[in-house]
Amino acid sequence: VQQFLTGTKEVPDHDRILSTVLFTDIVGATQLAERLGDRGWRELLDRHHALVRQELKRFRGRE
Repeated sequence: VQQFLTGTKEVPDHDRILSTVLFTDIVGATQLAERLGDRGWRELLDRHHALVRQELKRFRGRE
């Protein structure tokens, strides 16, 4: 629109980047950790992290 109205094109600023921050939460984590115990909780967290990393890779994200 700017170029159409003014006849000039804005030079892109290469120092800027679009970013998204993702936070995840395991609902009822405290109670779930108590119920699963240390080993079960660690396994659940490992699965969670693996799934998140899989999606990060799929969409070219990074930690």
